[in-house]
Amino acid sequence: MLRDQYRSAPRIVDYISRQFYGGRLRAAGDVDRLKTPATARPGLAWTDVSARNAPQTGNVNPAETRAIVAHLEALLSDEGYDGSVGVITPFRPQAVAIDEAVRASLSAKALEKAAFRAGTVDSFQGQERDLILFSPCLGPASAASAVQFVQDDPGAESYDLVRAEETLPAGRRYRSPAPARLSLQPGQDRIAVYLFKEAEPWPRKATVELGTTVSRAAPIDLWVEQMPVAGSAQILLRSPALAKQHTVDWGAAEEIHQDWDRLVKELATPVPTIPSRLVLPCGMQAWHDSPRAPGLLSLLSQNVDRRRVDWDSLAARLASRPEGRYCISSDGELPGAVPEPARAELTRLTERAIGELEEQIAGRAAPDTGPLKFLTWQFRLCPPSVADNLIAALEGDSAVSRLFSHPSHWKLALQGLGRIAGSAAQERAALGALLRRTPARWNWQRETACAAFLLSRSETAPSFLARSDVEVLVARVVAEFRDNRGTEYTTFFYAPFLLVGLLRWRLVDRYALVAGRDPAADRLDDAINATLPDLRRAAERKPALGKYLKILEDARDELRGEGANPELLMDIYGSASTG
Repeated sequence: MLRDQYRSAPRIVDYISRQFYGGRLRAAGDVDRLKTPATARPGLAWTDVSARNAPQTGNVNPAETRAIVAHLEALLSDEGYDGSVGVITPFRPQAVAIDEAVRASLSAKALEKAAFRAGTVDSFQGQERDLILFSPCLGPASAASAVQFVQDDPGAESYDLVRAEETLPAGRRYRSPAPARLSLQPGQDRIAVYLFKEAEPWPRKATVELGTTVSRAAPIDLWVEQMPVAGSAQILLRSPALAKQHTVDWGAAEEIHQDWDRLVKELATPVPTIPSRLVLPCGMQAWHDSPRAPGLLSLLSQNVDRRRVDWDSLAARLASRPEGRYCISSDGELPGAVPEPARAELTRLTERAIGELEEQIAGRAAPDTGPLKFLTWQFRLCPPSVADNLIAALEGDSAVSRLFSHPSHWKLALQGLGRIAGSAAQERAALGALLRRTPARWNWQRETACAAFLLSRSETAPSFLARSDVEVLVARVVAEFRDNRGTEYTTFFYAPFLLVGLLRWRLVDRYALVAGRDPAADRLDDAINATLPDLRRAAERKPALGKYLKILEDARDELRGEGANPELLMDIYGSASTG
């Protein structure tokens, strides 16, 4: 180990040394060369930023962004600080949001003088600044996968709740002298505890339903308690985040046929990473006119009172993604700058599109995909009845399915369903209907795309898959990888999309689909390893295919539980518009 650290102030090095290096790291830099703000001294400082509902979309925390802008305005503009400044955050969308906000608020001259840069940890590798601001981008509403990516999770620990030399005091209550201190994470509604009694042959796994969903990280203590008159001991759980104390039921716990020491060692393996939920952001770019096409503001105004609405033009603008931003986010949010008249026009046209679609289903109007395109490109802003109708078509309802007489119509229906399914009930029904269509006969642009959308854009959809469903979907991914090898990869896009979406099943089983531990993951790993050399050869003929190489390498890291790109799903989605 290199013991001397030359870049940071001694107080920073001391903290890192104690926390991560057992006190072996030494500060060897020249602190006098650092430019320190007049109101501070070299070291670490924490500013608490209240963000009750943040982050709002994806891995972006607007409250932290505003706090950083305010701090830099005071530092660079008011105090005249002349040192270099950087902002580091775990998530690329947050880095982009901070960079845009800072550049909109401070002069280019001041930022150039400060050598300002906002980026992720990896993008700062090998660089340094006099002052670094860190934005963890976390809040009570953070996705569990985002919390897991940021936190240092040491894995499992073994606790002795009853020491070998202890005996039950006569006539008095016994309680573990030192409870096991565990932790709850935001979004958690249950906890798994592994137990072992020396008098029993095998360990057991108890899953305790908490009766609520935890809104913020909190400790939870576990201990053994027994009263002499009560018979067997109780194993109890208590946390300040829970309204009541819980009992762990040894009798109902699942028996694990594995040696305790080996089980603890396996569980102590670092928790595998989980790709972040895909959230496609919105912006005003597509709302405004461009040299090539009218914006959505103009199209809404032109069509709201027309006898025959140009649904195709409206849908095309909703589907456009200038600068990576849709008119409406995949969570169904509108940009805050959309004026009220335009919102009202969008609502009126949406109601009209629903009416025309219902007329088609009732057989009183000829089939026309225009209204459905317009509706499904509104993502989760689309009225729920549309998803209900598409699920009915998927399940064989003839009144709805007759609208889709051509294979391209089914592509619209299934991809549209993947975009708009907004409730847990709709996600469960959609996944169930897809799996009943025999995945071995799926089409890559229809069923595979729909499943990929559902699993990647939702926190709840992965929980509706049983392990047997996961096995079936793994087989589908492996087949699509195999079928594309030796080709130009024209039907490949949704295969890695579904693969990475499947890894979000780790929200259900945190150690699932890890290569080397799970045979299904090994099959996926083998598929990637077999595909990469062929893809490199294909990319020599068609350079645009090179976009898949980094995606597959990152997906392989995720399979091995070592993912370093929480925005992998966003990278996959973005690759659709690059070549």
